[in-house]
Amino acid sequence: MKTVFFSLLLSMLCINLKAQVDLTTPTYLPTTSCGCSTTGWSPTIAYIGDTKTTVRCGHQFSLIKSQVIKLTNSFTCSGGCAPKYLLLLKKADGTILSNTSTTTMIWSTSFAVAGGYNLTITPICNGNKCAPCTFYFTVN
Repeated sequence: MKTVFFSLLLSMLCINLKAQVDLTTPTYLPTTSCGCSTTGWSPTIAYIGDTKTTVRCGHQFSLIKSQVIKLTNSFTCSGGCAPKYLLLLKKADGTILSNTSTTTMIWSTSFAVAGGYNLTITPICNGNKCAPCTFYFTVN
């Protein structure tokens, strides 16, 4: 008798729940479109020795051999997703010195050989390459 009663009660609860929530229709969360933003780059902070400077893309740095430079900045994708970054460091003649990817834009190096160099940072939002930011270095 108890088993029949509980079975009937459970059956009624299931019918009541199904009437309140349509269990056969999947519920999708709204998705925002993630992509490149035209105003995505924040100002870059450059650290050279004890000096901290705010610079923009295209800045030309003058360094001494073995002097450490550190750059930090970020790119804001439209839609609120987090970017990834491709960093390409080249000599002035086009020779690639390093090609790396990262999820945060903190870069540091020193140059052992005098010459010209450039660093191109390309943000990627949801697989889309966005407008790059390039810095130039003259090392004496």
